[in-house]
Amino acid sequence: STVAESLQSGTRLQNSRLTEQDWVLIRFLIPVNGDGRSSALASKTPRSFTAAHLEVRKVYVWELEVNVEKSLDFATKIVLFYEEFSKTRKDTTIAKQLLRSATSVGANINEAVYGNSKADFISKLHISLKETGESIYWLKLLKRTSLIDYNFDSLLSLAEEIKRMLIASLNTAKE
Repeated sequence: STVAESLQSGTRLQNSRLTEQDWVLIRFLIPVNGDGRSSALASKTPRSFTAAHLEVRKVYVWELEVNVEKSLDFATKIVLFYEEFSKTRKDTTIAKQLLRSATSVGANINEAVYGNSKADFISKLHISLKETGESIYWLKLLKRTSLIDYNFDSLLSLAEEIKRMLIASLNTAKE
């Protein structure tokens, strides 16, 4: 059974069976005190976690991993685009803005995975969503200017897919 299923059923977890993904999931399951710090449960061993101790939230590690991978693919494609664009000797101001926003998407998703609290997690995903929106804007602008002949549609499609995934993750995290 999965970690989430074990926690919901009250089954105690065994350290030897926990993967790194499980540890990340457990971090999001730990209740947070009113002051924003993790409760004393954070110091207990995973064996002591049960549904009775935890409010099981619907934030799943696989969903985050997909977001991280997609955003890394997106950032890689943007870096390669920027390298090609910079060789044209045209003004790179817009391309630099795109490079900054596109690489920030994945960086913030990755920070969300290791956030200190649910609020921190949601905040980082919101930043990623904003950076995705900004990247889409710069891509559309570059496409309209025709400064370089490039397949902007594939980059826009990937950015839109990441945006949809982030919105879904945020909606899940806020439940």
